[in-house]
Amino acid sequence: MDWAPVGAKWWYEASWAGWNAWGITYYNLDVVGEAEVQGIMCRELSWNDHGAELCLGCDLFEEVNYFVYSDSGRVHCFNYETDAFGLLYDMNKGIGESWEVDFPFNSEEPGPLIITVIDTMSIVVNGTRLRQQKTDFPSAYERFYFGDTITEGIGGNWSFLPQCSMHMVCELSYGNLRCYEDSTLGQVQFSEEDCEYTYVGIDETDTNAAMADIWPNPTSGPLTITSTKPLLTVAVVDMLGRVLLSEGGESSNTKAIDLSHLPAGIYVVHVETEAGRHVQRVVRD
Repeated sequence: MDWAPVGAKWWYEASWAGWNAWGITYYNLDVVGEAEVQGIMCRELSWNDHGAELCLGCDLFEEVNYFVYSDSGRVHCFNYETDAFGLLYDMNKGIGESWEVDFPFNSEEPGPLIITVIDTMSIVVNGTRLRQQKTDFPSAYERFYFGDTITEGIGGNWSFLPQCSMHMVCELSYGNLRCYEDSTLGQVQFSEEDCEYTYVGIDETDTNAAMADIWPNPTSGPLTITSTKPLLTVAVVDMLGRVLLSEGGESSNTKAIDLSHLPAGIYVVHVETEAGRHVQRVVRD
C-alpha cells in the first residue's frame, strides 16, 4: 500500500477549546506534489486550515509544508530543526514491539514519543485490505499526537504528524480523522460527521454564551458539567468519532456523568446549551 500518493487528502476535525472561540470545523492535509530532500524523493504535504475564523485575536503559527517518504512499511518525515528525517510509522512492528518518534517535530531538541503495538488487525476499505495497529503510549495525554489506531497508508486516527501545533493553537483544538481520499482507495469516512461538517452555534457578539466547565480533567470516571446556560444534551465521543454516551441535560445548568466504564484514554465531550455548543477533550486516566 502506497503512503501519501500525490493527490491524497485527509480531513481532520478542528474545534474551539477555550473561552475566545466557538464552533466546530475542519482542516485538510493534502499531498500537493513531490520534491527531493537530502537526495530522497519525498511527497510534499500541505495543510489548509478552515478554522482560523473560530479564534478571536489569535496569531496562528507559521504554516510549513512537510516532506514524507516511505520505505518497506516505514514512514519518515523531515524535521526542519534537526535537519534530518524522523520515523513516523513502522507497520513492520508486531504486538509488544515499539518504536520511537521525535516529538514534537520541528523542535530543536525533540524528545522520544514511544509507540507500542498492543494488537494488530486489518480492515477492508472499498475492496482493499489494509493492515492496522492498535497502539499504546506511556501517558494517556500522548494519545493526542496520533490517536490509538494506525491504518496502513493513512496514518493515525487522530493526526498524521506528532506535532503540538497541529493539536492546540490559540484555543483551537485539532484532531480526529474524519475522512481520507486517494486515487486508489477512493474516499473513506472514519467519523459519523461529514468530511467538511461545520457547526457555528454562537453569535460573534456573545462569545461566552456557551461556555461550560467540565471537571475534573483528567478524571478516574466522574465528570461534572456546569454551564452559564441550561444544558440540552451531553455526548461523549471517542477518537474514532463513535458516540459512546448521549444524554439529555433536563434543562439544568449542571449535570453529572460517569466515564468509569470506559477504558483509559482521551475522549471528546460535546455539550449543547441553549446558546450553542461547547467541545472539550477529557482524559480518562
